[in-house]
Amino acid sequence: MNTTTSMRPASHGLATRGQQLRNRIGFWLTVLLLVIASIIILAPIVWTFSTSLRQPAESFSVPPKWIPIPADFSNYVAVFQTVPGGQYVLNSAIITFSTVIGQLITASLAGYAFARFEFPGKNILFWLILATLMIPGQATIIPVFVLISKLGLNDTPMSLILPAWPTAFGTFLLRQYFMQLSKEFEEAALMDGASQWRIFSSVYLPLVAPAWRSWRS
Repeated sequence: MNTTTSMRPASHGLATRGQQLRNRIGFWLTVLLLVIASIIILAPIVWTFSTSLRQPAESFSVPPKWIPIPADFSNYVAVFQTVPGGQYVLNSAIITFSTVIGQLITASLAGYAFARFEFPGKNILFWLILATLMIPGQATIIPVFVLISKLGLNDTPMSLILPAWPTAFGTFLLRQYFMQLSKEFEEAALMDGASQWRIFSSVYLPLVAPAWRSWRS
């Protein structure tokens, strides 16, 4: 009886140490895989930056040099002297910011309407919106170009911003998120005399901020 009792802690200790060893091995294998994946992902970026600091003749040297010596930063100066690089960066920032804000607004409004309102043809319209996800962008280039031309938006930032505002995926995501929120918030706000716009903007909209972050990240 005493022998059996004394053997149990020893066997339990061996099992615990074995589990700890397996956990450590699993941890370091995970770290190793993450390091390898990071190298694979970052290598093209590092190579691009390294190439930008070389002289033209060094770009074709064999074996290639990852660290150019000496580094030639005049390439960046030449780029901005040749093309309006600053304007290109500003245009990209404006288009990106405007597109993101526009998609958040349109997707939030559409998602809330599909989640909270009842109107004829709601389900059919929603499925038609989802069906647009199966249409490749190449198929809509010409119709979008014709529409932008008729609106007189050629050669303007809005020609890129406006067509990107409607988003089927964002509408679907926020609709599902709005449907998960309790209707008691809306009922309580209605009892306090809040309008539908006030309920949307002050009650439900702040609650979907996590969905915004998960969608745009």
